[in-house]
Amino acid sequence: MPPDADRLVDKLNAAAAATSAVADTSPVARRAAQHNLNIARDISRIVIHCSATANGRRLARPGGVETTDAEVIDRWHRERGWQRLAMHRARAQAHLTSIGYHWIISPSGHVAAGRDLAEVGAHVGNYNAGSIGICMVGTDAFTLPQWQSLAALVRMQARVLCIPLEFCANPNKHAGVLGHRDHPAVAKTCPGFSVERWLAGGLEPVAGQIVEAIL
Repeated sequence: MPPDADRLVDKLNAAAAATSAVADTSPVARRAAQHNLNIARDISRIVIHCSATANGRRLARPGGVETTDAEVIDRWHRERGWQRLAMHRARAQAHLTSIGYHWIISPSGHVAAGRDLAEVGAHVGNYNAGSIGICMVGTDAFTLPQWQSLAALVRMQARVLCIPLEFCANPNKHAGVLGHRDHPAVAKTCPGFSVERWLAGGLEPVAGQIVEAIL
């Protein structure tokens, strides 16, 4: 893992460890925790996505207009007509005008912020209001640094936001972690792996779905 990605994973793990080891994930505790973070909406689910692009290859190309994967995705979403509100851009990532995800994980393991957590995302149809979206760059196989960053990020977000670190089988009724494809009436394979099995396996990289980064 590159040194910068390694340091980021350490920071995410440290942030998670700094919170309660056994967090209260009741709705009351969740609202209190999020209120303290100036988040007015109730976030109860973490949704994992993939970018549906080449496995192991970053989106931003050398010499291109965009220098980061987040900027490339921002352009995709801008071309769809999506737009972030000025008040949210002023709070976080003002240069990203349209991105729908809250986090992007590149093949290097680098984690980039997209929308502010207080901002409703644009990533899962009718289920945006109560969720945050994490996008893994790739389709169905990811680098070891990506898997490590995903585990650290999900653990940190679950603890800080008081979301159960367990599979959410029904997003209409329960809180937890799930993939885009796990929502009702979604005919997609995104994020390209079973989030339920990943959680059951202790958030370890999924066997057979690990790829080397393409330079």
